[in-house]
Amino acid sequence: MRRSLKSYMLIDLTMLIIIGSILEGVVTYMSGLVLNSAATVSISLLIVLLALARWNLWGLITIPFLALATIIGGRLSPIPYFASAYEWRAYISIVIGLLFTGFSVIVFKKKGTMMLKKNYVLVLYILINYIVYNLIQLLSYELLYNIFSSPEGWNLITYTSYLDSSDGELVTVNVANFMTNGFIYNLFGLAIAIIGGFILRSQEAFGNVTEKLLEDKRLAEEIRKNDEEFYIPDIDEKEIKDDSNISAEKENESSDTIDSK
Repeated sequence: MRRSLKSYMLIDLTMLIIIGSILEGVVTYMSGLVLNSAATVSISLLIVLLALARWNLWGLITIPFLALATIIGGRLSPIPYFASAYEWRAYISIVIGLLFTGFSVIVFKKKGTMMLKKNYVLVLYILINYIVYNLIQLLSYELLYNIFSSPEGWNLITYTSYLDSSDGELVTVNVANFMTNGFIYNLFGLAIAIIGGFILRSQEAFGNVTEKLLEDKRLAEEIRKNDEEFYIPDIDEKEIKDDSNISAEKENESSDTIDSK
């Protein structure tokens, strides 16, 4: 059954949202335990950049879901100060930061996504968007923090630490600081985006779907045209008989010469 391009896009984006959200939530949860960090992007940066390359601005649809997965994964963290950092201000700043990656589409409209076949262009695409995301996410969070900071000290959390004492001691942490250190905490997500970008590109997945379909159609037309132009010319049966008679006469002459000797 043939599908329309829109239905294929819907299925593709849905799969990216489902797979990306699950992985984002799990990796964000584990980052507090393994990496001792409060990352705001892990898998989601790769998924958003992939969706933008494949479907242009339609790829932005994935952002609210991936950002929500980040918050859920962070809130489930057993580390109390990391879990407290993932609240509504963080969610909005993550969404705004990822939305600004959509400016990549302007370049794609002019140059096309075929440019991503060059290694340095792919790395630049990911690295520039990583910088843009972190800057916008930081500025957005700082703005929300200053406007909506509550007098109750929501950003301060006190917990019992057993690192320096077996009896434990109370430590107060400003959890808002975790959301302003994205350039450090998100480095793991940057590594995933670069490595994943090369892997997906090798599978011909990191590129605009419409461009790929048009390229495949063009190649199919060239193959069909070449097949039509390639032919074996018909040989006249009379020419074949004449050639056979000439060959037979030459053989007879040769045998007569040998006999006469």
